[in-house]
Amino acid sequence: MSIDTGKSLTLEEADHQVMINHAFKGTPGDPEVRKRVHDRAERVREKLRAKGMTDVAVDLIRAHRDE
Repeated sequence: MSIDTGKSLTLEEADHQVMINHAFKGTPGDPEVRKRVHDRAERVREKLRAKGMTDVAVDLIRAHRDE
């Protein structure tokens, strides 16, 4: 599902779309996109390790309540 809002995608959004298409539609994956996604995921994992899982869960619950 895609909604055309007239704005161009950020690099992260475009990478996300490529990975979704690869996973669900079987389109070929781009090695550069895979590397960028892997690198971003590693940075997120490092932040989670540094902050701790309990603190993250509390922040997520609070963020969900505020929506």
